[in-house]
Amino acid sequence: MLKQGQEMVEQGEAQLWSADNAMIMGIVCLGFTLLLFGLFAWLLTKKVPATSLLRLFTVPLVCVLAVFLVVMGYRESQIAPAIGLLGTVVGYLLGKGEDKHDNNEK
Repeated sequence: MLKQGQEMVEQGEAQLWSADNAMIMGIVCLGFTLLLFGLFAWLLTKKVPATSLLRLFTVPLVCVLAVFLVVMGYRESQIAPAIGLLGTVVGYLLGKGEDKHDNNEK
């Protein structure tokens, strides 16, 4: 008995992107996100500074969320504002830092 994908390949209508593939990739993205949150929580119990962890986990989390939006089939016009917002959050978190220099001394 042939599976549906095998029948399509034999008919010459190979489809690389299907709803089942998108669902699997979406679940993998969400699973990776849950793994990141679990690791984040575990490291918080080990008394690692929260600001360092926030910077460490924000970039991969934003990348996973961006990939998730693309995988779920949103168009460019739909995800552009979300990507802009995610980029703003990453820029803020990575840009702000503890000022080690005294600004009063000029």
